[in-house]
Amino acid sequence: MHYLTSKVANSSLYQTLFDDGYVVWTPLPWSEYKKLREARLIRGASLDIDLEEFVYNKCVIFSSYDEEPPAELELEEKMLFIEDSRLDQPAGVVATVVKSILYFSGALKAENIIQQLDAQRGIIDNIEDQLVVAICRAFPSYTPEDIEKMEWQTVLKRAAQAEATLMGRMIEPPFRIVTEEDVEREKRKHKIDIQKEIKEMTRELQGFEDPRQLQKEADLARQERQYEQAQLRQEFFRQRGIK
Repeated sequence: MHYLTSKVANSSLYQTLFDDGYVVWTPLPWSEYKKLREARLIRGASLDIDLEEFVYNKCVIFSSYDEEPPAELELEEKMLFIEDSRLDQPAGVVATVVKSILYFSGALKAENIIQQLDAQRGIIDNIEDQLVVAICRAFPSYTPEDIEKMEWQTVLKRAAQAEATLMGRMIEPPFRIVTEEDVEREKRKHKIDIQKEIKEMTRELQGFEDPRQLQKEADLARQERQYEQAQLRQEFFRQRGIK
């Protein structure tokens, strides 16, 4: 078995090295780990030997300590042959590997979860994982697994697009970069225009001495808006062939 080839095929592949050999294994799925943890809590230490054997046989992909089964055996017979041969492996190999498997598969106590989470926080401080986080924030349809399957140049492109999205930069006709300063400037300009209109409207209203004239002007303005809305609605339906 070639470790590098298998590692590329399955990223959740680990290798435990000893002075005279090595063992390649995968962690348990979290759902299975929790079931074994529950069984251990119920049955106690009496389950340890069976649990150790179960985890080792389920998770070990290759062991240099395994005895090669005869070629004429069927696949199921070969698996049984290997399992029997593992009973005679050097002391400490099985126990060490199983402890590593269980550590990477889950946790027994809350404090263990916090410790492992702290370790992962340190791992994702690298720039590659930060790029993944930024892309997922900008494009919620992506998962970290989706991004890790991309080619490197595609990852960089998505990261640049995520940067533009998260920082509020966009390209608008006539294709120029709109910065945060531009947005704030437009907001201030719009605010000034509104204030100007309010002042002008107040000045105009102050010129009316008859309240009935104010009501008449308001009614006319309302009728004009209703007419414009009706015209827009008819045009909308006409373009879509709706009568």
